[in-house]
Amino acid sequence: AFLRGLSWDESPITRPPARVEISIDGGRFYPAHLSSGGQVAPDGTQSRQEPSSTAKWLFPLWLTSQDGVPVEVVARAVDQAGNVGAESAPMTITLDNQGPSLTALQKEGLLEGAASDGSGVAWLEISLDGGAHYLPVTIEDGAWSFELASWSGSWPLPFAMLRAADVWGNVTHEVLPVEIEYERLYLPLIMKSG
Repeated sequence: AFLRGLSWDESPITRPPARVEISIDGGRFYPAHLSSGGQVAPDGTQSRQEPSSTAKWLFPLWLTSQDGVPVEVVARAVDQAGNVGAESAPMTITLDNQGPSLTALQKEGLLEGAASDGSGVAWLEISLDGGAHYLPVTIEDGAWSFELASWSGSWPLPFAMLRAADVWGNVTHEVLPVEIEYERLYLPLIMKSG
């Protein structure tokens, strides 16, 4: 993940700043990657030229296991003479690279569990046929349940596949064994002699 922005220096002469620095949550300032000029089109030509005093900057975010963590970002520019410009207004962003946490337990013909995420769970689905079909599962206050008898996909297998996504699109997959009671079906046997 990256933060991107534009920076400029118009005084005393028009040229891009020497560097841009970024601070996360009031910590020390780190340098951003700086480039001047317009965007390069696929054929190698300049597609848009920013003013000569403008520079684009890019700052990588090192995500490890954040799950809906809000952080405050501040940027500042330093000109060619070493003068530090004013800090930008703080901007709060959310770091999230983890899918929802899922728990599941079977109680006879019912699967139930919990789904939680630091940013919020967007959806949960279940498959009993190895992923050929998925059915949506309703989550209420973080809890969910699914009646095995309500399955309407292909012939059920002895395991359930759960998948859930948070509001940012991070997906979690879980597989758990299930015991399914199959209805016995007796068919008449007709024999012909002859």
